[in-house]
Amino acid sequence: MHEFVELVYILSGSGTQYIGDMEYKVKHGDLVYINFGQSHWFETDTEFDFVNILISPAFLSRELVNSENIEEIFALSLFEEFGSVHDFTRQSVSFSGKELKQMDTAVNAMISEASEKTIGYRSVLRGYVQVIFSLLLRNLSKKANADEGGMVDLPADIAAYIEENCFDKITLSDIAARSFYNPAYFGRLLKKNYGKTFSAYIKEKRMDKAAELLCDKGRTVDDIISVVGYSDRKLFYKHFKEFYGKTPKEYRDAKNSEG
Repeated sequence: MHEFVELVYILSGSGTQYIGDMEYKVKHGDLVYINFGQSHWFETDTEFDFVNILISPAFLSRELVNSENIEEIFALSLFEEFGSVHDFTRQSVSFSGKELKQMDTAVNAMISEASEKTIGYRSVLRGYVQVIFSLLLRNLSKKANADEGGMVDLPADIAAYIEENCFDKITLSDIAARSFYNPAYFGRLLKKNYGKTFSAYIKEKRMDKAAELLCDKGRTVDDIISVVGYSDRKLFYKHFKEFYGKTPKEYRDAKNSEG
């Protein structure tokens, strides 16, 4: 486990890469990408040759000094041409044909640069890292386009996390950072599973809870606003009226008269 992103490229042989509780059979031309803080190890089947590319966030860009996940690197403007179709649930890709040759060339050139350390080698390494990321994203984009209609279901642990934290300050990026998801892809995944956008779903959960708490005469409206995760009283009133067509007081009075 470590506090940097690791790319592992297989130059020859075959084996099994374990990342947490997942395992990936790997061979020449496979690239495995490992997130911050993930446990991982190899078992080899044959004579095995691989390269570890260890990347601190600051290496690529000052924007990444506080990066906490690999998709933040992929979200940089230098990769924006790939759009937001990337599914990072799988942490291994296989290269073949022209792209395999490009990967071999880039990785072997990086080995040479890192070994010789001639003037400008860091800039050259940075350039090759961008090439490798681009080839990786190109590979993922092809897969995503082929599977356009086949988004996965929302993982149970992520669904549970949303339910447990929907009254706290929570963003789509916060949720996406808990797994290898591009935030934009994850937003579409949430819409597929919940039938609405992430923000709309969170708003609905908060309004439902607020309506429930308004039935408790001992709760003040200000207390309820805080409990359901709002810091802006005016915004809470606006959202509540959008949902129920009444102010919180009018809603409480109507419920009390029903009782």
